[in-house]
Amino acid sequence: TDSIDEKIKINDFCQTLIEQIDTMSNVATSFSDFATLPKTQLEKTDIVYKLITIVVANQKGGVGKTTTALNLAASLSAASRKVLLIDLDSQKNSTSASGIDNSNSQSSLLDALIENITIASLILKTDYKFDLIPASQDLISAEMELMNIDNPTSLLKEKLS
Repeated sequence: TDSIDEKIKINDFCQTLIEQIDTMSNVATSFSDFATLPKTQLEKTDIVYKLITIVVANQKGGVGKTTTALNLAASLSAASRKVLLIDLDSQKNSTSASGIDNSNSQSSLLDALIENITIASLILKTDYKFDLIPASQDLISAEMELMNIDNPTSLLKEKLS
C-alpha cells in the first residue's frame, strides 16, 4: 500500500503543480501586454508564455529524484505542456527510463558545456511526448572538467538561453 499511497501523492502533487503553472503562466493575448517587447516583432495573434524551470535535486541517494522528475515530465507533457527533461546524472536512469538508448551518441551535455556543440543538437524526442537531453557516463568527470571554467554554475543556463 505504500507504493499506491506514494503514487497517489505524486499524482496529486503533479496535478497541483499543473494548476499552479497555469496560474503563473499569465498568457498574454492582447498587443498591449507586449509593452516590453519590440512591437515590430509582434502581431496581435502572438501569445507569450513564461518559461518555468523546475529542479529536482538532493545530495542523498534513493529519495526519488529520478521518479519525481520523470513523473513531472510525463504529467506536464500529458497536460499539453512543452517539457524538456535534462538528465544530469551519470547513472542515466532518467534517460533509460524515457526509452532512450544513447550509448552510441557522439556528443554529450558535457561536450556542449565545455566545447562549441549546441544544446539543441542533443535534444531527443521521447515516446512520452516530452523532450530529453540524455545523460552520459562522461558526466562523472564533469566536476573536474568544469573546475577551470569561470562561473561554471551558470554555464548550463547560458547554453539553454
